[in-house]
Amino acid sequence: MLLTLLLAGAFPAVVMIVIALALPHWSQRGLFFGVTVGADFAPTAEARAILRSYRTAVVVSGVFALVMAAGGVGHPFWLPVAAPFVATAGMLVGYLRAHHAALAHTTAPATVREASLRVRRERLPGSPLGQSLPFLILAAAIAYTALHWDELPQRIPIHFDAQGVPNGWAAKGFFGAFAGAGLPALCCVLMLLFSASLLRSSRPGTTGASSGTLRRVFLKGLLACEFLLALVGTCVTAIPFVTSPQSREGITLLVIVAAMAFPLVLLSYLGIAASRAMGLGAAAEAGQKPSPGDGTPDACWRAGMFYLNRDDPALWVPKRFGIGYTLNFGNRRSWVIMAVLLALILTGLILPFLVS
Repeated sequence: MLLTLLLAGAFPAVVMIVIALALPHWSQRGLFFGVTVGADFAPTAEARAILRSYRTAVVVSGVFALVMAAGGVGHPFWLPVAAPFVATAGMLVGYLRAHHAALAHTTAPATVREASLRVRRERLPGSPLGQSLPFLILAAAIAYTALHWDELPQRIPIHFDAQGVPNGWAAKGFFGAFAGAGLPALCCVLMLLFSASLLRSSRPGTTGASSGTLRRVFLKGLLACEFLLALVGTCVTAIPFVTSPQSREGITLLVIVAAMAFPLVLLSYLGIAASRAMGLGAAAEAGQKPSPGDGTPDACWRAGMFYLNRDDPALWVPKRFGIGYTLNFGNRRSWVIMAVLLALILTGLILPFLVS
């Protein structure tokens, strides 16, 4: 019970605190809490005061979240469950305050776009085998289930607690047998489509070399997520065939450890690689002062987080705060993507209750 509460509340809260403290250092040069500023603004006293206020909000809300997670032992179960949301809310409040304070120091974004003269045809990271390997692993799990159908129990566990004890069941059937690998396979398909879309419809930054390198870093992170999903899907598919409680607990522990360690490892890699990528722009290569901002107008950003520009054909644009990409909500295709994602999320939440 204690382990379950810690996994549900304390660990996610700690991850949120670490991410929140690192995010300001992962932004592109010339951007400060989603606002275009001069390249020499970061070392100023005003910038340090804004950053200090943000860190205070993150730490205070984070400590409160950890207290909630610890207080959930022997108390209402919702305390540890709500802890990560409290940490996230503290980060959001701190960011909005910092963004508002940074607006007083905004400067005009760069209008001249730079590009690297090195011609490089960009492809998805890894060989075709590397891209297809997560799908092959999940396909093998599905094939094994189909070939050993008679060995499946009549009630298939579909949900487990932190000790590997089943607490949710489904009748022997298509969903119960194949959802463990099928749903991760669907997520992998969506990630592959997302990766392909980034290559074709993402907006480059103001410096060609850094934007290409940053995109490759993010694409590698997506491929790593596909391998994690393949591992989880294979383990979940194997559990109904395991009769030994010790073996089942070992498989569950493997999934938990992988799910806990993976975000920290991935974020560490993305943070280090992205920081290097943002220093490899054409201006930096030439020993010049980097251009301020990312080349997008501040007026098209809402709170520095949501981008809406109907005149920009790009579907994906680099985030102004943190690592990754966000949708251009001025592009009609972005709303189609949001509708599809919302439908998939709702289906994933409702379907297990319908078949259990």
